[in-house]
Amino acid sequence: MFAHIHIQIQMENYNTIEQVLENLNKSIVTKTKTSPISGIILLIIGLLLLILPNAVSLFTNSIISSSLLISGIISTVVGIFKTFYRKNYFVATSNNQRLKSFDLNFDVVEKENLIRLCNSGKIDQIHNLKRATSNGLRLNFMTTSDLSICYSQVIGYIPFEDRPLTEPVKLSSSEAQYLKKLLSEA
Repeated sequence: MFAHIHIQIQMENYNTIEQVLENLNKSIVTKTKTSPISGIILLIIGLLLLILPNAVSLFTNSIISSSLLISGIISTVVGIFKTFYRKNYFVATSNNQRLKSFDLNFDVVEKENLIRLCNSGKIDQIHNLKRATSNGLRLNFMTTSDLSICYSQVIGYIPFEDRPLTEPVKLSSSEAQYLKKLLSEA
């Protein structure tokens, strides 16, 4: 008898900057992982600290042997995590520079204005928008330190997750420099 009204909010699925970078030619950007060496060194130190109290009977029943045992366990566990769970990052192949991610936070009432400025390529006008300290609405950009490669994207917090609100856009080095300048002013 009651008519159920079902309103479905259609959210567009935009690519992320990471997805765009993964699909770029390998001669431009490559995806790599951090080195496992620090994890392996911690793992070896941890195992040595676990074996040391048993190998040397000098420390028997002392606080030193307990401390070595606890330090060994902690070093081993951290070493295992650092060895097998390494972070991915992107590197520009032309100059071997790492791409780093930065965020400019804006007031959520500026959502439409920020999206409009980014989609129309008027990045140089976002200084007029009201800034915020929270990350409910932000302009995320990834760039190399020499600003030769830079991509930006508007990200919004929709309950329980951050969602891209625009497609990633490749920026010129002057636009990237402008964004870095805004970041330093915040």
